[in-house]
Amino acid sequence: MLEDYEILTSVFLKINRMVFIDNNLYFYRQNSNSITHNVNVEIISENNITIAKREQMILEAYPDLLTAVKIGRAYRALSYLTFLRKICDDYEIKQKEQKNLRKYLYLFLLDEDINIKKKLAALLLSVNLRIYDTMLRLYSKECF
Repeated sequence: MLEDYEILTSVFLKINRMVFIDNNLYFYRQNSNSITHNVNVEIISENNITIAKREQMILEAYPDLLTAVKIGRAYRALSYLTFLRKICDDYEIKQKEQKNLRKYLYLFLLDEDINIKKKLAALLLSVNLRIYDTMLRLYSKECF
């Protein structure tokens, strides 16, 4: 799962020059039986480990991106909360994971490196996850 994520990150961190080619050179074939079409709590946890490795590689090369990585982690935690509510039927697992994620989000809100607008967005999302899509649309338009 996400095997290309880690490999591409290491490749991008080693290149000296990049060129844009306006051609389709990479194709992704979707398989209805693949692991990505059968999402569960274990798969999401594995993804989070892979993403954390990627973040560590990026931070080792570019420590000045720490704030951006922290923001990405907070939004990923909120996204995980959304998926967790939809896919997890086990009450104990759901409660444990939600408790850990909320603790992480609380630490995010106390972080001095994060500006107030991003903290407010995370706080609103943690209270009402239905506004997640709206906030992402606003964020993509750089309204923050």
